[in-house]
Amino acid sequence: FVVWPSGEREQISLPDVTAETVRTWLLGPGEALEIGGWIGAYARDRGRWREEMEQTLVALYDRVMRPVHLWAAKSEVKRIALIVSGPLGLLPLHAATWHDDAGRAHHLLEELEILCAPSATVLQRCLERQRADSTPVLVVGDPATNSMDRLPAAEWEATQIARTVFLSGGKGSVHLVGGEEATAARIDAILPGCAVAHFACHGEWSMANPLDSSLLLAGDDRLTLGHLIGSVDLGKARLVVLSACDSATGVSPGSNGEEYLGLPAGFIVAGAQAVVGSLWAVEDEATGLLMTRFYQLMLEGREAPDAIRQAQLWLRGVSVEEAESAMGLGYAGAFPDRGEHPFAHPASWAAFAAFGAPVRMD
Repeated sequence: FVVWPSGEREQISLPDVTAETVRTWLLGPGEALEIGGWIGAYARDRGRWREEMEQTLVALYDRVMRPVHLWAAKSEVKRIALIVSGPLGLLPLHAATWHDDAGRAHHLLEELEILCAPSATVLQRCLERQRADSTPVLVVGDPATNSMDRLPAAEWEATQIARTVFLSGGKGSVHLVGGEEATAARIDAILPGCAVAHFACHGEWSMANPLDSSLLLAGDDRLTLGHLIGSVDLGKARLVVLSACDSATGVSPGSNGEEYLGLPAGFIVAGAQAVVGSLWAVEDEATGLLMTRFYQLMLEGREAPDAIRQAQLWLRGVSVEEAESAMGLGYAGAFPDRGEHPFAHPASWAAFAAFGAPVRMD
């Protein structure tokens, strides 16, 4: 269903999509003895998962997003908000793929700017919220957790973003917190006063208990979805960026339920206008490059959905030399055997999506 800002409604028919179709994409055929599809390949073999992703993204375009694309072109629409129910929300619809006559792959975000929302009501609330300031900015980089390895590129990412924002906004505009200092108490003290918060860290989504889904902080500390919903006031927050694994996951793959309950919803319930998060375990270096480009675009005046889209398109075409040059001497030779464009595959860039209002930094 299409709802225009005026309230006018239209219907786009998707005759080739059923709940069983989506279940097969995610879990494989129902008669199979073990879980297959997107989820099964992701759990057992990331190389196979990349192949599964390519096939699924083509099927997503053919059976779900092609009619939407054709409708948008006919209606001269360039930006849409997707409110997706159930397990279909685990898939990156913005990366739905088709091939031209020469065999080149194209993705929907080349043609459309796409943002997401847990529901129409939540989207309306995000659009109605007013935020006067773009600073201060909280940047959390690579907390020293007890349970997970450190993320060198996340530390680099946080430092680069803090420097970029600092040079744009002036002294006092950035709180850079990382390592052992990134405790829950420290984050709780700073976060409510910030207009923008960026988390470059580990993330976990709990299928068994979604309220335990969390961002991992120093030691054994966590910022959980339950804590966000019940105890955090983000009445000043314009944008929260979750540069972490599985930070936008919000539904179980085998569930028939329609309700989305993930970290983006938690930050929005707490008061944020917009959130950027990821649908799977993202690559450290690729994410660092993507996010530094995202903030450059935001500080140039682009809105969040367009900035993440443009950053994804940029990362897809980055060469090995450009990646190594951007990340510095410590990353010389860091991307062997990945071809001329090491992050061209959707697995490297398509995880991230923008939720809520199309906010700017200024």
